[in-house]
Amino acid sequence: MSFSVEYVPNREEVLKESDEKCREQAAILSTVGWLFVDPEFFPDAKSLGNKPEREITKKKKDYENVNDPWFPPHQLMTSWSRTDGNKWQVWDDPWPFHVCQGETGDCWLMAALMTIARRKELLEQIIPKRYYTLKHGIVQVRLFVDGKWKMITTDFHIPQQNGIERFSQLSGNQTWVAFIEKAYAKLKGSYGHLWGGHSVDAYRYLTGAHSRIIPLERNLDIDGLWADLVKFHSSGFLLAAATPRVLEEEKLRKVFYNYYSIESNHAYAILDFKKYGMHRLIQLGNPNSVRWNGKWSEMANYNDATSKKFSELDRTLSKAKVFWMSIEDFVRFYNEIHVCEYQEGWTDYQFKQKISRASRHDGLIIRLNIEKPTDVNIEAHISGENVEQVFLNIHRATNENQCGELIKSVYNQESTLTLGGLTLLPGTYFVVMVCCEVLPKLDVNWMIKRYQALSMKIPNIYFSSSPLTYHFVSCSFSLFVDSLQQVIMKDGNIDEEGEDITIFRLDRVGGAYIMAENRMSYGYFEIQGNLKSTDAYRSKSKNFFNAPMFLAPMTRRIVGVIEFNYDFVSSESCYDYGSNYSVLFRVWKLYGSVNAELEELYEPIRVTKDLNQSEV
Repeated sequence: MSFSVEYVPNREEVLKESDEKCREQAAILSTVGWLFVDPEFFPDAKSLGNKPEREITKKKKDYENVNDPWFPPHQLMTSWSRTDGNKWQVWDDPWPFHVCQGETGDCWLMAALMTIARRKELLEQIIPKRYYTLKHGIVQVRLFVDGKWKMITTDFHIPQQNGIERFSQLSGNQTWVAFIEKAYAKLKGSYGHLWGGHSVDAYRYLTGAHSRIIPLERNLDIDGLWADLVKFHSSGFLLAAATPRVLEEEKLRKVFYNYYSIESNHAYAILDFKKYGMHRLIQLGNPNSVRWNGKWSEMANYNDATSKKFSELDRTLSKAKVFWMSIEDFVRFYNEIHVCEYQEGWTDYQFKQKISRASRHDGLIIRLNIEKPTDVNIEAHISGENVEQVFLNIHRATNENQCGELIKSVYNQESTLTLGGLTLLPGTYFVVMVCCEVLPKLDVNWMIKRYQALSMKIPNIYFSSSPLTYHFVSCSFSLFVDSLQQVIMKDGNIDEEGEDITIFRLDRVGGAYIMAENRMSYGYFEIQGNLKSTDAYRSKSKNFFNAPMFLAPMTRRIVGVIEFNYDFVSSESCYDYGSNYSVLFRVWKLYGSVNAELEELYEPIRVTKDLNQSEV
C-alpha cells in the first residue's frame, strides 16, 4: 500500500494569496500607467471562439468581425445609459433582472447568476470588490474547479461589436455578470465553448456546494413537489429550472410553447414562492427578455415600496424578465429542477490524497470527531481507474474501532461523490472509500464542510454548529469489507431467504452486487454461480462467477459482481440504455468441515433483474 495526503488551501487562503499577487501587479502597472491585459486569455478571435455547428444556419451566422478590439466597460456605448454617467462598479445592489444573456448559449450560467444576485455574501466570495479592478483592470473570480478553489484572473476588456457587448449585457453601472462570464470562458478556452450546459454545473463552480437535478416526471405529486421547493427555498438553497428540447417535427408542442412565450431547451431562474389565496405561485426569471404571457404573468413582481426604489431601467428590466406562474403551469412546461444546496456561514477543509493499495492490504480512512451536533457535507472529487466502482460511506465508529451503523452511502458514475445533508450528533465517525475489487490508483480531492450559521433543535435545546476534528487512520482490510457489506444489506434487496442462508442483491447503474450470508453456527455452504446475460456482448466483468466459493459459519461474502459496458444511442439530448441478465446459483450445505460429503439442500436459486434506465 502507498498513500500521500496534502492539505489544500481553503477559499479564504486562495483569495489571500491571489490578492497579494494582484496588489503587487497593480503597483507595477501604476508606475508605468498601463492597464492589465491577460496574456493567457488575450482579447482576440481565438478567445472569442466559434459557435457550435448546430447553431450556424443560413439565418444564424457565426460570430462576425471577430478581430474587432475588446473595450473596457467605460468605452462601451451602453455605459451612457447607466446611472451616474460613465461611472461603473463591479456590483452594487444587484437584482436578478440585471442578468442579461447575450449572443451565446449560456442560459445555464445566466440562470444560476440570477439566483445569486441578492446573495451579497456569496457574490463577494465569487467576485470580490478590489480597487485594482476599477483602476488597473485586474479582475478576480473565484471558482471551484476539479475539487478545489481556484482564482481565475482576467482583464476587464469586454468583447464588443459596434460598441455594444457581444455577450452578457452590462445593466446599469454593474459589470459582475460580464466578468464572471469571461472567467468561465477563460476556463473553458473561449466564449464559443460556453454554448450548452446545465445550471447544476454552474452552481458547482460558483459555490462548491453539492448540486443535483430533480427530473419532473409525468403524474408527479404536485403537493409533494411544492412542499420540497418551499423547503429548499427556506433553507437558502439556490434553484433553477429547465425546459425540454422541442424538436421541429413536434409542431403542436412547439406551437404550445411559442404561444405562451416559453423558450424550449432553456434555463430559467427560480426566485421566489408565495401563496395567493388558494393558488401556489412560483416566481421565475428569464436570462433573455422573452416573458411568459399566461395566467399570473401580470402580477407585480415586487411590492410598491421596493419598486419605487428602482430606476426606470430597472422597472423595465423587471417587467421584461421576471414573472409569476402557478405550479400547475410550471410542471407543464418545465422538465427539470436544478438544486444547489448552498448555505451561508460554512467553513471548508480541503486536502488531496493519492491512493494505491493492493488487494487485501490495509488502508486509510477518515476519522471524524464531533463534540456537538454539527451539519456536515463530505465531498470527494476522484480521478483515476474505475472511478465508477467506488463507494463513499460514513459509519458510526464502535468502541472497538470498527464500522458501526451505516449512516449513508453514495456511489456515482461521475467523478464526484457527496455525502450531503448530514447532521452528526456527538461521537466518532468513520468515512470509508471502498471498492469491491482491487482498489485502483486514485487521486482524491476531499472537502469537508461544517456549517456555522445553522442551528438545530433537540428536545427544547438549541445547538449551534460546532467545529469538528478529523484525521486519517490506518485500518485493516476487513473494515473495508464490512463497510461494503453493510451497504449491500441496507440498500439492497433480499432475493432469496432460506432457513440458514440469505442472498442479497444491490442493483446500481451499470451492474449489480450479490452477497450471501450463512447464518448457521456450525456448517459451511458451497456456492456455485453462473451468469447468463442476454446482453453478453456488453458484459464487462463476471467477477467470482463460474468457480465454487465456500461460506464459513456465521459469515457474509460477496459472491458475484456484474459490470456492464453501454453502447449509448443518442437522439438529441436523450439516452436510453439497459441490460438484462440472470444468475443461477446452486447452493450446497456442508456438514462438519469443507471436506465433508456434500448434500444438496436447495433447488437452484434463480435471480433475474432487468435494468432499463433512461437519462435525459
